[in-house]
Amino acid sequence: MRDRLIENGFDDEYNCLIVHLKGQPARATRRITKRLRDELDLPVMVFTDGDPWSYRIYGSVAYGSIKSAHLSEYLATPEAEYVGIRPRTSSTTTCRRIRCRTPT
Repeated sequence: MRDRLIENGFDDEYNCLIVHLKGQPARATRRITKRLRDELDLPVMVFTDGDPWSYRIYGSVAYGSIKSAHLSEYLATPEAEYVGIRPRTSSTTTCRRIRCRTPT
């Protein structure tokens, strides 16, 4: 997804930095994200698909992880926003496209 956004010029058009979280984001990635937010007042948005693992990834950026709870002050970015597909959005879009009917 990150490669496609860069390939399409999203970062240039919106003057933004795109960071790939690579599954569970590393502490260094969460720390730099936190510093960009705190020191440069940049908005942080986590763009993922709508599966449960994606919510966990978002949670680790916004609230920290259990294993590094003692470092949440330095790693968590509570201002981070979840941007992406949610299960409700996905099922509605899919149903319209394939014209499925709700079971009666």
